[in-house]
Amino acid sequence: MIKKIAAFAIAGLLATATAAAHADSVTYTLNNGGSLATTPGNYGTITLTNTATGVDVMETLVGTEYFVVTGAGNALSFNLLGDPSVSTVSAAMGTSLTSGYTLSSTSPDKASPFGNFDYAIVCGIPPCTQGGGGGVNSGNVSLSFSLAGFTLSDFNILSTGGDPNAYFASDICIQQSGSGCVNNGTGNVGATDPGTPMNPTPEPSSLIMLGTGIVGAAGMLRRRFAA
Repeated sequence: MIKKIAAFAIAGLLATATAAAHADSVTYTLNNGGSLATTPGNYGTITLTNTATGVDVMETLVGTEYFVVTGAGNALSFNLLGDPSVSTVSAAMGTSLTSGYTLSSTSPDKASPFGNFDYAIVCGIPPCTQGGGGGVNSGNVSLSFSLAGFTLSDFNILSTGGDPNAYFASDICIQQSGSGCVNNGTGNVGATDPGTPMNPTPEPSSLIMLGTGIVGAAGMLRRRFAA
């Protein structure tokens, strides 16, 4: 009987501690063709991960998509709760942004047909090309940055004035070929659905604390029943 009670107690502690050890992460899918409405499919993902200091942002395009400059938008358009100034966001970003990309100094950012966004990550020339006509950069398919002092909920804000509105938008090239985009396959795609929580992964430091807690709980139970 004592062993069963101890087992249940330790199992409960394990579940609680493991849940607390998880790193929160949410993924948004660029699911809407927007100005590329005749082209079906998912165009990429934006994954947000809570860290000890803020949020890590990773955008990864899929299939034959890559970032391009068309004038319709930027590599990543996004919103933040409370609309902090561009200088505030720039300071929070520090030097974490992928090389070749910059944070736009103007606001709002227009990303037709998804409306206006607070901020935009701009792809330079290079690594991007104008309209995709300058050739394909096969490595130009992802970007990342961190924002210190922010949380996941700060990003869960729709654009304004769009049809449809979106949480994120990206200016990309599709139908990749040796000479760039073909069949007018450039323009904005958007993430119009709420993000989906990813399967969390226990952090190493938390696992150490978990093991210590289980051992301590077992010792307490033995002493209590021995008395």
